[in-house]
Amino acid sequence: MAAKTEAWRAPRLLRLWGIYARMEFLIMTRDLKTFLSWTVADGLLNIAAVSGMLLLAQRFAGIGPWTKYQVIFLLGYGAFTDGLVGTFFNYNVSFISRRIGRGQFDHTLIQPQPIWMSLLTEGFSPPSGL
Repeated sequence: MAAKTEAWRAPRLLRLWGIYARMEFLIMTRDLKTFLSWTVADGLLNIAAVSGMLLLAQRFAGIGPWTKYQVIFLLGYGAFTDGLVGTFFNYNVSFISRRIGRGQFDHTLIQPQPIWMSLLTEGFSPPSGL
């Protein structure tokens, strides 16, 4: 019986991710002004986040015992992991203590699906997470 219940979960999870990705894409591309403002704001935030570390690494030929190339690698790795967290656990899902403290976790508990599936699919937003 356990094999049958596991078999339907993966396609359902993929379907729910598709629904959330489509909704997020439609919100971002509803008009040109919204799309451009999201894109420009994300670009400026990413440039601001990266340029400070790059300028420090360039000016001092590294930071502490790390060389310039090690700092660039760490910066890229940090941006990649932050992007993954932003894609899969957006909104309040990445801060589960915030949801519990505000009493929002009750909404997740009454959903007609397992808690782990609710948490994995609720915050999935690839367009704005990238």
